Amino acid sequence: MIDQIIGHTMTFIKLGVLTWICGWISGTCITISSNRMTNRIRVKYFERILRQDIGYFDTNSPGELNSRLFEDVRKISKGLGEKLTITMQVY
Repeated sequence: MIDQIIGHTMTFIKLGVLTWICGWISGTCITISSNRMTNRIRVKYFERILRQDIGYFDTNSPGELNSRLFEDVRKISKGLGEKLTITMQVY
């Protein structure tokens, strides 16, 4: 009976380690993908700001543009990275 308990315990330990490794790989891949998408969005957003007419910069201050860019990209990054990973692991 002890041998059966030890056998089942080892099976559950192996399943737990396998689940942890798969979760870690999934989280890492999604985080890398999120960082790449965020960087791509940041570059495109900056390019679009530079293509605006000169009057656009008269109505908006440079500090406002930088802070808006940072906040918007941070929100997207959080949604793509951490929250998407958690949602996928729960469901």
